[in-house]
Amino acid sequence: MYGLIFTGTHASYSLPPPLITLRDGSASGDILIQVNDNPNSADTTVYGSVNSLDFPGGGVLFPNGIHATLYTNCKGVSIICSGGAAS
Repeated sequence: MYGLIFTGTHASYSLPPPLITLRDGSASGDILIQVNDNPNSADTTVYGSVNSLDFPGGGVLFPNGIHATLYTNCKGVSIICSGGAAS
């Protein structure tokens, strides 16, 4: 995986679950990446935000596929990757 583009609608000072959890292969796989909904703790509300996250070098390897869990405050995600079972 080389990067993410994601949108969220709400962030707060409370500690909500992460916006996105990416696991290796399945819902019970190892957590390889978690993205929180509010990277700037001084900003208490983010509506309609679009964020991108690039991974340097060769990216992050998910040997068994990517399983994404999107929480209620995440409205969409695009995963930028290469390879997989079809390649």
